[in-house]
Parts: sequence; C-alpha cells; structure tokens
Amino acid sequence: MKVKDIKYKRINVLDLEKTYIETTKKINNAKSVEEVILAREECVKKSTLLDTYYNLAFIRWSLDTTDEFYQKEKSYYEENIPLINKAKTDYIKSIINSKFFDKIEKILPNSLLKVYKNELISSSPLISDELILEAKLEDEYSNFLSNLLIEFNGDKMPLTILKKYMVSESRKVRKSAYNALGNALEKHSDFIDNNFTSLVEVRTKMAKKLGYKTFTELGYIRMNRICYNQLDVENFRKNIVKYIVPKISQIREMVAKKLGIKNLMLYDYDAVFLDGEPKPISNVDLLNDSGKKLYHKMGKETSKFYNFMLKNEAFDCNSKPNKWGGGYQTDLALFNQPFILANFNGTSQDADVLTHETGHAYASYVMSKLKKDKELSLPFMDIAETHSMSMEFLCWKNIELLFGKDAKRYKFKHLLDSFTFLSYGALIDAFQHEIYDNYELSSEQRNKLFNSLEKVYRPYLSSKGINYFEKGTRWQYQMHIFENPFYYIDYVFAQITSLNILIMSLNDYKKAFNLYNDFVKKGADFGYIEALKMVNLPSPLDEENIKNIADNIYELLLKMLND
Repeated sequence: MKVKDIKYKRINVLDLEKTYIETTKKINNAKSVEEVILAREECVKKSTLLDTYYNLAFIRWSLDTTDEFYQKEKSYYEENIPLINKAKTDYIKSIINSKFFDKIEKILPNSLLKVYKNELISSSPLISDELILEAKLEDEYSNFLSNLLIEFNGDKMPLTILKKYMVSESRKVRKSAYNALGNALEKHSDFIDNNFTSLVEVRTKMAKKLGYKTFTELGYIRMNRICYNQLDVENFRKNIVKYIVPKISQIREMVAKKLGIKNLMLYDYDAVFLDGEPKPISNVDLLNDSGKKLYHKMGKETSKFYNFMLKNEAFDCNSKPNKWGGGYQTDLALFNQPFILANFNGTSQDADVLTHETGHAYASYVMSKLKKDKELSLPFMDIAETHSMSMEFLCWKNIELLFGKDAKRYKFKHLLDSFTFLSYGALIDAFQHEIYDNYELSSEQRNKLFNSLEKVYRPYLSSKGINYFEKGTRWQYQMHIFENPFYYIDYVFAQITSLNILIMSLNDYKKAFNLYNDFVKKGADFGYIEALKMVNLPSPLDEENIKNIADNIYELLLKMLND
C-alpha cells in the first residue's frame, strides 16, 4: 500500500492503558510461561497499532508543520502517552517479577529485558508532568526551526534551501549565507535561549526526582546505554582528540592551501573544490532511476527493498516551505513499512541523506522480514546509525550512477566530511555533558563553553567575525541538542565502525557487504559492542582501532587529494 493512501485514525491512548492493565493481570495470574508470552504478544499488537498511527501523524505533520490537524494529532500523543506510564511500568514489572522469569529470559531477547529496566526508570510516573512539558518545549523548538525564514539575496527561504548557498564554490556567497543565518537566529535569540534553558531545567528536575545528581545519568538510561558508560565515552572522546583531530587538521590545511585559503572559517567547512562541490545528476534521477540501479547492483535483497520503497512511494525528498527541516527514517510498523523524509537541495548532501536514510530503512526492512520483536524494535542508536553510515560507504562501488564523472570528487568530499565529522560529533557530546553537569550555566556561559570546546575539537576552524556565530552559538541549530540529548555520540561511534567497513570494502567488497548484512540481521537482540564482536568488527572503545582509523583514513584522503 502506498504510504499516502494509508487512512489515518487516532488511536485512543487510554485504550492502550486499559490493555496494559489487563495484560498485567493476565501475567500476574498466569499458570505457565506460555500464558505470559501470549498475553505479552497481544499487548505488543496494541502498542504497535498506536506507534504506527502516531508515526503516521508525525510524518504528515513533518511534511507540513503548519497543518493544524496533524499538529493537534501529534500533540495529542505527546501529551497523553506520558499519562499511561504507570500502567506501562506495571506491565513491565509484571514480566520482570514473574515467577516464570527464568523461562522468560530464555524466550525473549536479553537486550529487551535490559531495555525494560531502563524504561522503568525513564518513563516513571513520578516524572509524567515533566515528560509532557519536555515534549511541549521540544515541539516549540522544532516548529520554530522548521518555520524559520531567512532573508538572503532579497528572498526569504528555509534553512534547508539556504544550505545550498552555505556550500557554494564562492567564499563570498558562503560567508553571506552564514551571516544571513546568524542574523535570523539572533532575531530569535531570546526564544532559543529561553527554550533551551527550560529544557535543561525540566530535564534536571526529572533526574533529581528520580534520585540522580544530574540529567546526564538519566540521559544515558534514556539512550539505552547497555554496553558502555560515561567513563568509556570520555575516554573515547580523548582518543578522538589524541589521534583523529591532528589528522583532520593536517588534511584540512592541505585542502585549504589548494583553495587558496589561509585561515579556515566556519563558512569554509564544506569547501573542498575550487570549482564547487560535486553534484548529483538530478534530484528526480537520484531518487528513481539512478537510485534504483545502484541498489539493484548492490544485491538481490537491496534491489527488492528499493523496489518496495518506490512502489509504496515511501520517500518524500523535495524541499519546500514549512516542511520539517531535517532528514529521517521512521517505521509504520503495522504495515512493515519504512518511510524516508529528506530535503534535497541539489547538492552532494542529497546523496548523503538518501544513502544514509536508506541504510536505516533497509535495516528495518530486513528485521521485519526476520520477524524481529516489534516491542524491542531498534532502541540502540549506535547500532541504528551503523546501519545507515555503513550503507553510505557501501554505495561507493556504484556511486557513479548518482554522480557520473563527479564520482571521484564525491568520494573525496564524502570521506573528508565523514572523517571531519568525528571531531564535530565529539564536540557536541562534550558540550552536552558540560551543560547538564553544570546545569545552572547562563546562556552567555553556554556560548563561551562552546567556543572553548571548538578550540579543542575543531582547532582548524574559526567563527571570528561571523555574525552571531562568533559568540559561540553554532550549536543553536543542531536539532539533536534540543530534541535528543546525548544522541550525537552514537553517530561518532557508528562513523568509526562505518570507516572500518569502508577500509574492508576497498579490499574485499563482498566480504564487507556480507559482514554488514550479518550485523543488520542481529537487529537489537544484542548490544552494540557485543554485536560488533559477534561479526568480528573492532570496537570504537579500542584505542588501537581509533589510531588505525586515523592513520588509514588520513593516508587514503592524502592519496585521493593528490590523484
């Protein structure tokens, strides 16, 4: 069925609450483990129904954030789902405390039981009011950024359109575009600062209610960190600074020299070639004919997947006013249907987003074919982002289908962007840790903090003299900071693994692709580090692996730069 033809209906959240209550009674009164499993399966069907139509409402709202009907529907779920937390936590407790738990452990994925325990904490009825307020604040920020119109060259445009000027071959145009964005954000600085301050306050409040010193601890629980802790992440960031940042600085200096740039500025971040960046053949062709050929050549399963997505019109990729300003993949689980939203603007980022989000969608497609547990789904973002980022590099083999003669230039830019991202992603994570560990920082102190961290993680760039951004406000249009705290480091972990897969694919593509498929098929049955070990991929927590990535990718970029 085509996604656009799926008839929307509101699912009464209170009906799911009744289901949780009834299921809890059935599990508590069960006389066998089979009765427990059957009761849970019926409950999962009801929760899947709600998730599906909530996601459908979100999809249709994100296509037009001014649509009042779907805005209300989205708000309905966000405001009411936290109210049934007690019923859901009682349901989870009934499984964990069941007298048949020793048998349940052998039937359900072990990772699901760990996620259950995290959810008991993160969805505690003690913080229902705070969860509702948090969702409201996130919604306000999301609407603001989606509806923000930026004055540039006599026109008003959303950020998604402005971005093509931010990557222009003309340094003057890039600088003007960044200044335009800075001016637009500065006009709304009070809203942005107040919104984020309120988010930090409400998140800190819920953490303290649950007995934690700061939100950081609760943030890790909400992100389902079951394989590593804050110390592991801190050491990982140290290794990024120790091994990756120096190599990035060196290669960026070489690129700048070729461009005739003496001092790299924030608006030079995407500058790679004098004659402009590589561009896909065309937006329509990128998604349809060329994209179809690319995934057909990759293999039978990827071909079936992509045909399935096209047949069901499960893409919406053209930029337009009032459309949600990012890119995502989500699931309509009841229909086993992934959906991809993007904002194509005619730049190489279009291909990045397409291959990235199809990585998510392909994993969803495979897991639905394998009938993976729908309640577990994919709660580990490090695993999910490995699916998507690795897919980006596995597309290299046939990337000329998207870029033609520009394929080599695209590969260089893509790899340079991916390598450089490691330092930016670590910066965002470090910033969030400092913010929540020092939750009383003023807006001015937050900006100073960001500037100081930039000198550590991105010493090769400067924001000096750029309207508004020189104050340390670059973080204010990074949506994850507002909407998904502590998510960003998952991208960095996944990027390391994707680079491991890239290196392998350049030597033995078939082996790399089969290994990737093996990893995808693990789903979320295991945690990230455990799943990597099972398919013989090195861990990002291994210092030697970070050093090897730094050396190998630097050498590869150097070779590509000089070709």
